[in-house]
Amino acid sequence: MSFPDNSMRADADGDPSDIRPLAALTTAEIIALYDDLLRPSFRPEELVSIGDVLRLYAGEDPAPSGVLVRDGRPLGVHLCEAYVDGRVLLLTHLAVSPDARGGGIGSQLLDHAARQLEATWPGAVVLAEVDDPRVWPGTEATGDPVARLQFYGRHGARLVRLSYVMPELQPGAGRVAGMFLLRLDRHGRPAPGLLCSFLAEYYTTCEGTDALVDPAVRAVLEAAADVDLDRDLLPTTDWGLLPVATSR
Repeated sequence: MSFPDNSMRADADGDPSDIRPLAALTTAEIIALYDDLLRPSFRPEELVSIGDVLRLYAGEDPAPSGVLVRDGRPLGVHLCEAYVDGRVLLLTHLAVSPDARGGGIGSQLLDHAARQLEATWPGAVVLAEVDDPRVWPGTEATGDPVARLQFYGRHGARLVRLSYVMPELQPGAGRVAGMFLLRLDRHGRPAPGLLCSFLAEYYTTCEGTDALVDPAVRAVLEAAADVDLDRDLLPTTDWGLLPVATSR
């Protein structure tokens, strides 16, 4: 999988690379990136369909994204979505090609996402979803979940004190239990109830309004209503202190 080698710049090591939005790629290039980079890096239930990727990131008013291309080859990608009128931003996916991990690409993508989101939605809360290592030990393709938590911790992320279950992203895929929410930004204190508002919108966007009467979702929302997004945070090294989210 390769892309045209244009709009390139040199990174700190002198390697030609750039980060461009997904919408700058052709449909064929986006499909190739989905198949060759996103699909191997995530479990099927963690991915939206390629149709949704094209609609969200290459359609009208595309959501924030970035693809790091080096020497004509895409080595990493980040995808984000906005909720609660842009007051909460979700880093839905951050993936680096397995043969390029450990070279700083993830950090470049995360920094790019932070600048992009701050420029468009200044002061927003930025969240991300990551695996609980006790539930998802990881694979060579999906990576080491402990190393992932350490990576985000080096970038200032903190764990939200919440037993979290990811919504069903595609019909029939099922929800994903055994997850953590991270807060990535360092802005001031968010409004009370913002986390609950975000989760309610996230679940209904993915699953429809019927999700809000599901006992498992109601339990997550009730717990989220009591979470202070400044006070109820932990260092990423303390992930073992959080309860395991097993209910779907």
